[in-house]
Amino acid sequence: MTDNVSYSEFSVDELKKKLTDVHAELFQLRLKKSSSQLENSASITKTRKEIAKIETFLRQKACKSHQILTC
Repeated sequence: MTDNVSYSEFSVDELKKKLTDVHAELFQLRLKKSSSQLENSASITKTRKEIAKIETFLRQKACKSHQILTC
């Protein structure tokens, strides 16, 4: 997980790749939690928030490219 990343500078393909990577990271964190190996449970929350940020930027880029007024 990265901190203080400006996703606005990423392309759509880069954002999709990053989203896939962060989803995989969240999956690994959940596996660790279920086997009681997770040391910092707050990392799950941070990862979920990062996913939300990436999805927000993807949505903004989609709205800009299609010039949708209801975004």
